[in-house]
Amino acid sequence: MSIDSTQPVQTRQFIGSYTAIRRASLGDAAAADLSAAIGVLPETFVPVVTDPDRQTDHVFLIRHTLMNPWLRVEQDGRNFIDRYCEFLEAIIREEIVR
Repeated sequence: MSIDSTQPVQTRQFIGSYTAIRRASLGDAAAADLSAAIGVLPETFVPVVTDPDRQTDHVFLIRHTLMNPWLRVEQDGRNFIDRYCEFLEAIIREEIVR
């Protein structure tokens, strides 16, 4: 999903990026809101991990920004979101096979 500087950006089907939100960088209220929004138990999203089997100190996020308005047009009966989900499924499958 990242940019390959040796090829024109227009050759990419989708462009995405990722980030990690560290629990230590959030206040308690913001951490509770994020936990609720993504369906994570607040007690498992902690500033300092003491139980690696049940806790994490960050949330990994994939970001995507639609920069091409032509992608909004349906293709073969599939909208942009359907095509993006298919794209994500394909790259996840590729990574699993590696």
